[in-house]
Amino acid sequence: MDAWLNQILGYLLVDRHDVLLADRIGLYLGWQGLLLTIPVPDLLAGASRGPTPELAAVREDCAEALAEDVENAASWRLREWYPTPLS
Repeated sequence: MDAWLNQILGYLLVDRHDVLLADRIGLYLGWQGLLLTIPVPDLLAGASRGPTPELAAVREDCAEALAEDVENAASWRLREWYPTPLS
């Protein structure tokens, strides 16, 4: 279940401009017929030590942590599209 929760949290964090307007996250467990939901502030409070961080601040930290990887991915894609000519 950790992998699924991490994926959902990833979507929440990369939505830097709050396009999705997500105020809670959910995980549907089909075999059990259950939908587990939690409000984002409760999730942040439970996942943090000390004061609860603001979602915007966590998103900004995530963007900073991923910036180099995102840049490298773009460069890799461009090299794939426009390979260096063979000499």
